[in-house]
Amino acid sequence: MKRALSRLWPWLTAVALLLVGTYLFLPGLTQGNQSPFLTAAIERGAVRTSIAATGTLQAVLTVQVGSQVTGRIQSLHADFNSIVKQGQVIGRIDPATFDAALIRARADLEDARAGVATARAALTNQNANLEAVRASATDAERVFRRSQELSAEGIASARELEAAEAAHREAEGRLKQAMAQVDSAVAAIEQAQARVKQAEAQVRLAEVNLNYTVITSPTDGVVVSRNVDVGQTVAASLSAPTLFVIAHDLTRMQVVANVDEADIGHIGAESGISFTVDSFPGEIFQGAIDQIRLNPVVTQNVVTYSVIVNVDNPELKLRPGMTANATFMVAEAGDTLRLPNAALRYWPADVPRAREQELLAGARGPSGVTGPDAARGRPQADGAAGHRQDGAPAPGGETRSGGRAAADAPSSPLDSVEGVLRFPQVHRARWKPRVVWVVGGAGKPEPRVVHVGITDGSASELEEGVLEMGDLVITGASTMAAQENRPNNPFNTMGARGAPPRRPGGGR
Repeated sequence: MKRALSRLWPWLTAVALLLVGTYLFLPGLTQGNQSPFLTAAIERGAVRTSIAATGTLQAVLTVQVGSQVTGRIQSLHADFNSIVKQGQVIGRIDPATFDAALIRARADLEDARAGVATARAALTNQNANLEAVRASATDAERVFRRSQELSAEGIASARELEAAEAAHREAEGRLKQAMAQVDSAVAAIEQAQARVKQAEAQVRLAEVNLNYTVITSPTDGVVVSRNVDVGQTVAASLSAPTLFVIAHDLTRMQVVANVDEADIGHIGAESGISFTVDSFPGEIFQGAIDQIRLNPVVTQNVVTYSVIVNVDNPELKLRPGMTANATFMVAEAGDTLRLPNAALRYWPADVPRAREQELLAGARGPSGVTGPDAARGRPQADGAAGHRQDGAPAPGGETRSGGRAAADAPSSPLDSVEGVLRFPQVHRARWKPRVVWVVGGAGKPEPRVVHVGITDGSASELEEGVLEMGDLVITGASTMAAQENRPNNPFNTMGARGAPPRRPGGGR
């Protein structure tokens, strides 16, 4: 055994020395061959800018059928999912109370009409009395004049003249009184006629209330909800209770999508939309924007805006109340260069940030303009003059007819609002100059000024020219480089691999 160990001891020593050497020298060799940067290649593909939102499905026209009278539900002639026609009876309220009210109103009307007849008879009586009084007044006037003539001739005494004058004045007074009574009788007739009209109105109101006990469908559709049962009492004293909810046409639905205030400016009437529902997770439904409402909805300090989307539902798969997970397609670029967004965020640690403004200030875009706005008016990659692939106006304002968009500028604020809702700001987005870094010949990062367009969150549309497909851009520092640039821990008494930490003077 001792002889065997003496023979193996040199080999064990050699293997141990080999392992120690590999542990000490191999990391340095590997670190020397590894690049200090993380890079990504420029690829070609599609870039799509989209916005996600949630909404609720509902019928285009939903009618809530209520009751304008208070009473007990006598019968129901429609239930959930019942197909009804306009004018069809779908419920009845017990009409006993309203029948009694109608009978009383009609009795009051007959009484008022009898009052008119009585007033007219009184007028006739007063007219006859007026004629008799008028005749007496005429006779008294004649006697008074004759008494004056006889008194002037000395035949009649003064006492007879005074008596004739008093009788004449008394007759005139009775005549005025009779005329006043006639006028009072005429007023009584008018008052009685007014009471007749009031009674007729009460009769009409009682008939209307009686008719309201019959609940009819105001439109063709399907009963979505029934909120009452037979025998239940509905009270319509303060507000009309809802008895039925009828959807007009379920083959045409609407999605009321709640879009956050941060995204509403990117959505226009021309934006495409698709959505899914949990009931059919593998199926994608298409819709078209019908309205972008300006009314904000504030829920727990979160501001959203309602976007109404029309949806065809011929197979009746979609039902009211379903939650729609909508995706609004804001912009799309088909076959274009894709620049990773990580490359736009990278900046070398040893380069001052102020260098970015210097590089952008000297950038020259496709339109020949120098500066940060150098890319205005860039022709599109699809060759359509003045239009992006999403059909929106070109950033420089060119139209398909070759004119400027300013020539078609709206002349009224209303047209301006409609134009903004139709083509939001993202459709007019300019190509922005940005700085990315590539690995130079000496292994150091070199800046490149590029122009980027729309983004999908992970990659941005890249203008062709400065960088081409397959070029590598720096997206970050490698792990080894990050460890080299990481500041020393003052509480660490040993460096990497057990070596002592570096001193400020550079020595060990």
